This record gives sequence, structure tokens and C-alpha cells, in this order.
Amino acid sequence: MDIIPKKYLLLDSRVTKHSENCILTLGKVNKSINNPLFTEDKLWEPRFDNLYANIIFDTTNNQARYRCWYSPFIIDYATSKTKNKKKKPGSYIKRLHEINVKYGSKKSREMGICYAISKDGIIWEKPSLNTIEFNDSKENNIVLRNNHGAGLFKDDFIEEPNERYKLILANDNGRSMFICTSNDGLKWSKPQACPNIEKVSEEVKNLIKWNGDTHNNAIWAPTIEKYVLITRMWKLSKDNNGKKIGIRIVGRSESLDYKTWTLTEPIFEGNEDHLQIYSMPIFEYYGIYLGLPAIFDTKTDTVQTELAWSPDTIKWYRICPGTTLIPNSEIKGDIDWGCIYAAKSPIILDNEIRLYYSGSDGPHTDWRKGYFCLATLRPDGFAGYKSVDNTLESNITTVPIPWDGSDLGLSADIDDGGYVKVTVLNDNNNILGNGVIEKTCVDEKLKITMKNPNSTSLNSEIKFKFHLRNAILYSFSI
Repeated sequence: MDIIPKKYLLLDSRVTKHSENCILTLGKVNKSINNPLFTEDKLWEPRFDNLYANIIFDTTNNQARYRCWYSPFIIDYATSKTKNKKKKPGSYIKRLHEINVKYGSKKSREMGICYAISKDGIIWEKPSLNTIEFNDSKENNIVLRNNHGAGLFKDDFIEEPNERYKLILANDNGRSMFICTSNDGLKWSKPQACPNIEKVSEEVKNLIKWNGDTHNNAIWAPTIEKYVLITRMWKLSKDNNGKKIGIRIVGRSESLDYKTWTLTEPIFEGNEDHLQIYSMPIFEYYGIYLGLPAIFDTKTDTVQTELAWSPDTIKWYRICPGTTLIPNSEIKGDIDWGCIYAAKSPIILDNEIRLYYSGSDGPHTDWRKGYFCLATLRPDGFAGYKSVDNTLESNITTVPIPWDGSDLGLSADIDDGGYVKVTVLNDNNNILGNGVIEKTCVDEKLKITMKNPNSTSLNSEIKFKFHLRNAILYSFSI
């Protein structure tokens, strides 16, 4: 049997067969001391709102740089034409309606795509692109106007240079979907309509509607060799008084060529009607897919970012539902107290995972200032197993896994006096070998001492049993 090197994430429930005295827990993020990295400091940035940032670490032409495409409201008369002393809590929606009546909704509010760049991902510049006119001037960093909820990624799986950068976005009211392509991420092709995305199947058309007023985002999914779009759908429901309401849920469409898409299907929703999934950037990570659902609590009018995973981009599982991956500030009025929306996609570095996000100091549907921020995780640190009772050892046994006896790579946080021990078991649970590591590690190579190095059990399927004490185990690799 040929063994293909592979990393196994403990957050993938298919990996573990049995566990004792341990629980899957979210990783601990560290918010950057440099937050906010940038703010609403341009005339065409009156309201970041949810920002819907898209981040790429680009090494084109051997020039490593961070690139960010973000979607503020470049026009928001309710914000720009209201004096601060009149911005009373809870009055934004009323003021927005008044402004729309006075000026017309198309003139008084408009979203666009803006561009920022950084050498280190901390200090950002908003370069003048001289591309799009705003207030009779092209001295701005606007890439496109009159769109909504744009998702962007660099497609490294395609040879055509003019399609290297891919954009998917809705029109300004979120009711039509389009794609664009580019060779540099700045000058884009003419938008091409994607009418199938706007449709739903006959089975659900009376219960669910599509509307792209969210952070639409697409990826190339290598395990299924298709492009996958995550967008928004509205599930029709009724409140306690019998009034018809819409519940935000996650929709999915797929494509072989990024041009022709399937009908959008509902795939994921919140646990309760008032806990709605507002958006969900997704990304591939070591053969599985992770999502960063923004949970909109309609009772508190706040948004929290959680974590979910999927084996195939279709069926999704929440990890620690109700617990935030990037915690909102507990201080009212702080830069990320009201809402947190994760950017697409995390930047995976050797020493850390960078989770860029937009934060706001107020509730979702009220007056609020927006900020572009950063939080980091340790490598593989999205979620891991830790002890429930620290006075006792914890055990995790995997499903049968192909193994050829090579060193085992471990990623874990280990406190003083703690350890991760590994026992190798055959089908009959007989011990074939063992090893131990006693320090925090990232893909640390662990030599397994075999009882019988010539055992016929090698190059076959075995089970690993991990024993934890004062440790969190995130992943292992063979």
C-alpha cells in the first residue's frame, strides 16, 4: 500500500472514533495590538458597514504583498448628511428611510469595491488608482461601483492569465448575480450575468428565495474539482404574531467553469430564527473546508463570528455553536463590540494564521463606525481537544488510518508538566508502539518506538490513541 502524506485535523469528526474526558474547543485568538489597521478615513468611505473584505497574500513576480479588496458604502447620505449630535441610538433606520424618500434610494446609498495594499499585513496603504470617478475626481482607490457583496479570489488552478483573479458580486440591490475576471485584480472584464444562481429548485421555491445582499464568495474546491459559491437565501417564516418574516440562511451553487452555475440550494442555517447566518466566507484547509459564519442575533442587533467545517462544501457542522472564534469586545462602543465579520480568506503563514475581520462599534442596523482589524491563531489552531478534568488523563482514539511506520507529526499546546503520549494500536487493540512529546509544537516529528519494527501491521491501517495531560491537541500528520 502506498501511503500518501496527510494531515488530520482533530476538528474533523470523521477522524476520531472514541474519546474520554476531553472536549473539542475553539482555538484562542490574539487580537493585534495595531488594531484597527485602517478606518473610514476617505470621503468615499462614509460607512464601512460590514466591509466584506477579501484578502490575498500575493507573491506574483516574487513581490510578496498583502492585497485587500473591501466593499464599503461609498455613498451613505444617512451618515454623511446627519450631524453627529442628531445620531441618536436606534434612529439610523428611520433616518435612512427619510433620506431615501428625499433623494431616492439609488442616489442616497451605493456600495463599491475599494483596494488597499500592504507589505507586512499591518501597515496598509489605499493607493490612488485613477480608475473610477467619484465626485468628479479619479484620485481614489475605488475599483468598481454600483455593486453589492463582492467576493474575490486568485485562481491558481487555471492557466488562462486573464482569468487569474475572479470576482463574483451582486448588483446594487442584491437581486442579480454577476462574475468578472482579471489578470491583475484591478482592471476587470465586463460583468457576465449568472441567472441560474438567482433561481431555486421547484421543491423549495415557495419556501425559500435567493437574494445576494451578503458577502458572496466563491472558491475552487479541489476535492470535488468544482467552483463553489456561498451566497444568501431567505427562508420564509412567521413570527410569534403570525407575521410573515424572512430568515437569512446559507445558499450554495457550483460550477465547472465559473461561468455556468447550478441553481442555488439551501445548505446551512442558524439554530434559532433569531440567530441567522448573515454571511459565511469559506476556504479549503488540508483537504476539508472551513467556514466563518457571521451569526446575526436579531434580538440584540449584534453579529458574532463562529466556526464551521465541511467535508464537501455541502454538509456543514458548527464547532462549539454559540461560542465565538473571534470574540466581540465586552466594552460597549469599542471597535469590535457591535459586529464582527470575518474576511475572506485567512492568510496561512508558517508561524501563525491571520484572520482579518471588520469590526464595528455599534449595532448592526444603527449608527456605527467600521474598522479593519486582525486576529491571529497558532498554526492549525482553529480547534482542538482538551481535558474536561485536568486532574485526569484524557484519551482520543482515531478511526483506522493507513500508516507505514514513519515519524508522526504533532501540533499541540502543552503546558508545564503536560504531555501528549501516542499509542499505536492494531485492529485487535494490541499495542504496536508508542511515543511522547512534552512541549508545545507545530508539526513536531515524533519518533514512534515500535515493539516489533518488522511487524506486518506496518503499511496497513492502524489506530492512534492519544493520551493528553495539560495539553490541547490540534492535528497530527503522517
